[in-house]
Parts: sequence; C-alpha cells; structure tokens
Amino acid sequence: MAVSNTFKYKYTLLLLFSAFMGANILAFRAGIQWSLYRFLLIISLFFIVFEKGVSRTIQKSSGRVYYNFLLFWIIYSILLLVFVEDYIAFFRCFLFLLSALVACVVVSCNINDKNKLDNSLRVFEIAALLLSLIGGYEIVTGNYMFVTQETNDYYNMNILLESTLGIRVPISVFRNPNDFSIFLLFAYFTSYYLTRVKKNNFDRWFSRVLVLWFFFMVLATQSRASFAAILLGTAIILLDRFKELSVAKRTIIIVVVIASLSSVVAWLLANSELYEALIAFDPDDTGGSDYVRMLLIKNGFKMYGDSFGLGVGLGNIECHMAKMPDETAYIKNIHNWWMELLVSSGPFVFIYYLHIYIKSLFYHWKKIKNKVIPREDHYLSLTFFIILLTYSFACITSSSVMSSEWLWVYFALIFVAPTCLKNNENLSRNQPSSSK
Repeated sequence: MAVSNTFKYKYTLLLLFSAFMGANILAFRAGIQWSLYRFLLIISLFFIVFEKGVSRTIQKSSGRVYYNFLLFWIIYSILLLVFVEDYIAFFRCFLFLLSALVACVVVSCNINDKNKLDNSLRVFEIAALLLSLIGGYEIVTGNYMFVTQETNDYYNMNILLESTLGIRVPISVFRNPNDFSIFLLFAYFTSYYLTRVKKNNFDRWFSRVLVLWFFFMVLATQSRASFAAILLGTAIILLDRFKELSVAKRTIIIVVVIASLSSVVAWLLANSELYEALIAFDPDDTGGSDYVRMLLIKNGFKMYGDSFGLGVGLGNIECHMAKMPDETAYIKNIHNWWMELLVSSGPFVFIYYLHIYIKSLFYHWKKIKNKVIPREDHYLSLTFFIILLTYSFACITSSSVMSSEWLWVYFALIFVAPTCLKNNENLSRNQPSSSK
C-alpha cells in the first residue's frame, strides 16, 4: 500500500501527540479504555503490514536497537507464561509492550532527520503545556477532573497539608503526582533544548517561559526523586553553558557566586521548610514512605528468588506481593522501575535493557565531548544525556512506569536520535563553509 512520505510523517506527529496526551483525553470505555492514541496504533498496524520495506527501513535506523530489545522482551515474556498467576495483569502489561513495539516501528520509519525529530519534540512541548495547565487548574481550584471522588478528596485536602509549598499537589491526567513529575521532568529538559534551537525569537521566549513553568510544576508535585533529578540536570546545563563563556565572563560569574554564597546559604537555612521534605530520607521510620519502599525491594528480591531467577512474569509482582506479610501499608506495587524490570522479566531482559540504556548514555556523552559537531546537535545530545542520566533514578519515584505510554514513545525518539544526528552531520559537511 503506497502512502506518501508526507502523510506518514504528519500521521506520526499526530500519533506522538496523542501518546503524549495520555489515555484519559478524548477517551471512551468499550471493554478497555480506548483513546485516540490506541485507536491510531490499530491503524498503524495496517501501514506496517501492507507497506513494503518496513523491516529494511527499521534496520537502517538506530531505532532498531530499541525495536530488537522490545521484540526480545515480548518473546521472553511469552516464555514466562508458565510462571504467571494473574493472567489479566499479564495481558494488560503485554499489550503495553506490544503498543511500544508498534510505536517504535512507526517512529523508526518516519523520524529520520533532525528537523523531524525537533518537530516531534515541539509536539511533546505543546502536549506538556496542555497537561501542565490541567495541573495548574487543580492547584488553584482543587478540582481533580481525572480521579475518583475518594482520591479527589485526598489530593484536595490531605496533600495540601503535606505540601512544602503550601499549595495543592497536581496530578493532571496521571495516576499520581510521581508519574506527573517524571513527565514534567522530561518536559523541562525538552523545552530547554528547544530554547537553543528555535529560530524565531518569540518561539524561544515561549520555551524559556515554559522551562520556568515546568520547574515550578515539578516542585509542586513534591516528588523527591524528580526534585533531585531537576537539580542535577540544571547543574549540568549551567556547567555546559559556563564552559562556552569567555575567561572574563567566567571570572565575573565566579566572583559574583562567591560573594553571594553566604547570603544564599543563609536564606536556605532560614527557609528550610520549603525543601526539607524533598531531601529527607528515613528508612528507619516504621510506616514511612522510605521504610515501605525498602520493604518492597526486600520482598521483590524474595519473589525473584522464588521464581528461580527467571522472573515472575509481566504484571505479576502485585499478586505475589499480596501473599507476603502485610508490612507495606497495603502497597503492592514495587515502586522501583529497575526492580520491577528484574523481578517481573528476569535477568536477561534486565541486562539487555541496561546494556542499551548505558550504550545510549555513552553515545550522547561522546557527542557532548565532540567539539566539531554542529551546536544544535550538541544541545540535543546534552538534553538526551541529561534525561537518560536523571531518569535512571527519577524512575524509582513511580509505583510503575509500565503503563506510561508516553514514556515508551519518548524513548523511541531517543533511540532514533543517532540516525537523525548522523544525517544532520552529513548535511553539514556537504554545505559550503560560508553557510555554517
């Protein structure tokens, strides 16, 4: 079935936007929760099946790394069916894996140059703005439109009392503030990247304002891991910008920082209530969040051992956790993505994932250190390096990211980036030197 490249590209952007907007927007229930994204995925299957050369296109794209991993994970998960006890939970997670594979194929086939990748990130920025505005509405009104009445009362009243900022904690269309904070973390770094590459001055200022807005919203979610991630990522960005300055400007900045250091420290000490809860860690507080998380990890290792080190199967951690002594305040999600991956899918999937994750991290690190690549390419690699680095520990804030469809799609963009950067470098070499 012949379809124009322009149509496929625009269709991909629509698919990306629908994924980033989540399953609660333009959705309806018919057996399962249907959304625009899930409907478009079904249509995408027809393109994949009837379009010629899809497999060859994937293998030419750096997205094949992600594709091969997802395919391996799907096959291994089927083999683990012999250990599965909760088949409904298994098939739910299995469908998320299949959807990630389909999205990866679509992205790998249609996002193959830096301009297309930049436009995809612009789409993410717009979606992030819309969802963050829902969060802002929740802060102001206390009306949580995408939660049950019981959960609405909890976020509207209880969380208000716990917030260090003294405002309601937003969740937008997500399940909880932690999931929302990870989304906002990606939005923050994405908007920073767009401030460096947008050509129009108004567009650049638009992204600069969003950087500040997303930073505030991350703080509003009260996620400790995302708070640490945004501080680390911002520090790396500032260091990168600092290295680009002249010696004179560096000297001025150092003098100003040293001169104001005592005032900053004094202000932080006087206003510790604003951030104390975000940096606190107390695993000995029985019944506290840190204590429960440590118990969940301990239980996770036990059930992993009981599975002979092969994994308990997708979505089956909760049913095994329910059989253990009730010391985790009725919390059954393992609340740690790395542990969830290991315990549910075993060492082979875990090591494979770790391999491609670290390989991608080092790829972008080498690009950052390369002084001859175009500056826009430098900023893209810097952004993806920071996202990969900070997500490695921010992901432990969520109860589970398995159902975060937007995240699977965003990682597809990260893994096609090498192809996009390579094509951009080739284009730069072929341009006359005067045009650089």
